[in-house]
Amino acid sequence: MTRTRILILSATVGCLMAGATLGIQKLSNVSANPFVGGVQQGVISAIVPGMLGAMVVDNNVHAWNLGLAAAINGAIYFTAAWGILALANRFWHLR
Repeated sequence: MTRTRILILSATVGCLMAGATLGIQKLSNVSANPFVGGVQQGVISAIVPGMLGAMVVDNNVHAWNLGLAAAINGAIYFTAAWGILALANRFWHLR
């Protein structure tokens, strides 16, 4: 896997998580369908770090900036995906 492909995949993961953060209002109403409800709860669990980061930056637990939470989640998941893909690529080529 090339560096460009790793960066594109990492950016895609970061943008998807940032988009999920911006769509939290639609995700917060959990579906009655067990599968869909489980997926919604998993996505909400994944976007909690950005929400906590926005609360820390804004110094307010009750009213925090959703755009800031999306940016934090995008940065967190971009970095995590980039690191995991880079390590996997390195180990793949060592075989």
